[in-house]
Amino acid sequence: MLFNCPPPAHLNGIAATTCPQKWGQIQKIAFGRSYEDRFANMGAFIGENIWEALLAVTNDSKLVVSPYFAGMQFPVAAPITQGGNDNTTINGVTDLQGGQMIVVPFVLTNQSSQTMREFRELAAETMIQPGFSNIEAYLFNDNNSVIYDEGASGDLFNGFKIYNLYIPDVASNGLNSNNTYNCQFELPFGWSQYWNMVKQTWNPRDLANAES
Repeated sequence: MLFNCPPPAHLNGIAATTCPQKWGQIQKIAFGRSYEDRFANMGAFIGENIWEALLAVTNDSKLVVSPYFAGMQFPVAAPITQGGNDNTTINGVTDLQGGQMIVVPFVLTNQSSQTMREFRELAAETMIQPGFSNIEAYLFNDNNSVIYDEGASGDLFNGFKIYNLYIPDVASNGLNSNNTYNCQFELPFGWSQYWNMVKQTWNPRDLANAES
């Protein structure tokens, strides 16, 4: 992703952003297994009935929705470098090798133990074997938008592949405080290269899971 080789015949243009793109606060996530053609087209992606059906199915296209949470942040991915200003690299120029995975935190409050046990069951599939995950995430913001991965072709409706979902034990500071679950997952460098955001005419955060 950092380098195209061989380089193109000439420099490509950079498209102008005509309207500011802001995600706002992410408040819920829909999780699903990696699945081709979960949404056949934009018409399906914006259809509330399609999302509701995907919550009810019992095959690999199924989605499940998290409880409300706060505190989700997407930190800057630090570069992975070697050497620089010394004799280990040519002319002392730092060798840029890539970017790090990021840790995405979020906090759930006052959830039942059953809710969190069932949420934790997703974690195993985000570390199905070393270096591999089977879970994608669609992000729901405070403006009824869904943020997703449209791929290089621009016509996909995938979630972002997440890794190492961590659901800890409950924490509490006692009197006059909430129970909290300080959760997190990881995203690989380049995860947002093809993000897109679609505002729905309905509220995705109102989607409800099927009975467990």
